[in-house]
Amino acid sequence: MLKGHVAGMTVGFLLSGAACTPTAWEKPGATQAGFDQDRMLCQTRAGGDARSFEFAGGAALGNAVSTGAEASGTATYRDCMGEMGYTIANGQMAANIAKIRPVFSREKTCLSALYTSPDTEALRAHLLVRLTPDQLANRSLATDQEIAALNAVQPRLHQCEQSALDQLANVMPSLVPIVSASYSKGAEQTALLNERKITWGEYNTARRARATQMQSQITAELHQSN
Repeated sequence: MLKGHVAGMTVGFLLSGAACTPTAWEKPGATQAGFDQDRMLCQTRAGGDARSFEFAGGAALGNAVSTGAEASGTATYRDCMGEMGYTIANGQMAANIAKIRPVFSREKTCLSALYTSPDTEALRAHLLVRLTPDQLANRSLATDQEIAALNAVQPRLHQCEQSALDQLANVMPSLVPIVSASYSKGAEQTALLNERKITWGEYNTARRARATQMQSQITAELHQSN
């Protein structure tokens, strides 16, 4: 989990600022990495500066947030994003994303601090942001050192997650059951890893599937919630 846990659960809604006006882009199956690559290409074509974007995602939402103009040629940028398969989300969608973005931004900060702590050093090689084929095919079981590290970080991980749930309950309660169920499933998978009942590859494969399910459920809810 941890940083991989953060990045693995992203929704294909990507916020950017055009002349300081938020624009919410959506694309079925979009990932943070894919969006970053596409928008940098489109910004280059439009003559914009991609460096103003920062990752502000979390366990349930991946956003790319711009603090400045999207590009000097907004129409060109939007045309390019359209060619890449992105569409501008409706106003309600953008409003819902704006509500929950601070929650997951704070959770991302909490999880990042945990990920970079000495307690997680033994786990980082397995929990990269972008899962590789080798990671998914890894047939090794958790070592004693890795199990000790997993046990050490679980209480702090739970604190990060519970804080996010508490905040979501205030801004968008309908997301709480979705996010809570994903957290619970993640805890179950970690327990199996701890008990050496699944391999690291199986764990990461399940983590990716959980992210996909989360994305689908949150996508539907953000479309519907008022």
